[in-house]
Parts: sequence; structure tokens; C-alpha cells
Amino acid sequence: MEFDLEGPTVDHLFDISAIQNKIVYQDIYAQLDEWEVLEESDAVPYLPARTEPVNVKVGTEEKTTVRIDLFGSIQLANHFKYKKGYVLNTGGNTWGLDFVPKVESRDTSPFIQYLAVAGYRGASEERIGLNEYQPTGTYKNCVQLWKLKLSVKQEPEEPLLDVCILHDFGAVYDLKWCPYGVYEEVMRE
Repeated sequence: MEFDLEGPTVDHLFDISAIQNKIVYQDIYAQLDEWEVLEESDAVPYLPARTEPVNVKVGTEEKTTVRIDLFGSIQLANHFKYKKGYVLNTGGNTWGLDFVPKVESRDTSPFIQYLAVAGYRGASEERIGLNEYQPTGTYKNCVQLWKLKLSVKQEPEEPLLDVCILHDFGAVYDLKWCPYGVYEEVMRE
């Protein structure tokens, strides 16, 4: 696999291939008939309650207020001399973040990564305690999958909210992927 790294860690990388590519649950597969694609209007109750843009103050020497639309982003390099990355407006309070695992041997787009983001639908006015129980079906929510192009050698692309996994299991307090080999690309001929 071709690496695209920059910075002080490039010479100090750990070889984690033995654990990163490990498939723990080999006999579990997601079935296409277990999923349903909804119209946007049907998904609204699961999406963040706050739909208006947010204002974010960025910069160190010269501070600027930047407006970020719902499911939009800003590039940090435009506001900080040595910062790379983005600020995302997910619309809710984020409690869980995790990169979706990809298997190098099956990956045709190594610089494309997916970031899973979840929490609860409300903004600062909504408070849900860690010990608060939400029975299934009483709190609709989603896990957002953001598509990111992570390359220092290619032109940056804005992050894109690619998929929302809708559920009614309540607020998400943590998010981890099960290492079971689900990553499969559809090969086009």
C-alpha cells in the first residue's frame, strides 16, 4: 500500500498490521435485505433537531467567525498556518467518533476514509445523562458516516456526509466498530 504521511510521526510508526487487519468474527455478514433506504422526508425524525447553521470562531492571531451550515464543514488550513483538518457541523452533540475499518488488501481508494459520528440529536439545550435509560423505540437517532479524503499530496476535498444509519436505540455515548471483516467493495468491470 502506498503511504501518504507527513509530520513528525512518519519515522515513528508502529506496525499494527497484525491487529488492524484481524478479522474476529468471520461468519457474520450484513445482509442486504436487513437494510432499508428511506426517503429524506422519512428520515427527518432521526436526524439532528438543530437545522440552522452554527457560528464558529477560528484563528489565533486574527480571529474570524465562520458560519457552518448543517452537515457542512470548514477547512482549518484556511484559518491556521500549520493546521490541517476540518470542523464539521453534525447538528447534534457528538459523543462517539471512530474511523470505519478498511482492509488494505481490498482497498481500491486508500486515501478515502470514513468517520462515524454519533451522539444525541439535540444541541446544547438538550441534556441526557449517562445513566438515563431510553427504551428502544422512544428516541430516534442516527450514526453519520462522513467521507474524508486524507492525503497530504493531493488537493483537499470537503468532507461529505455520505450515509446516515438510522436507529431507535437512543443516544449514542460511545462508538466502536466490530472487527468482523464487513468491508467489501463492489468491483466494477
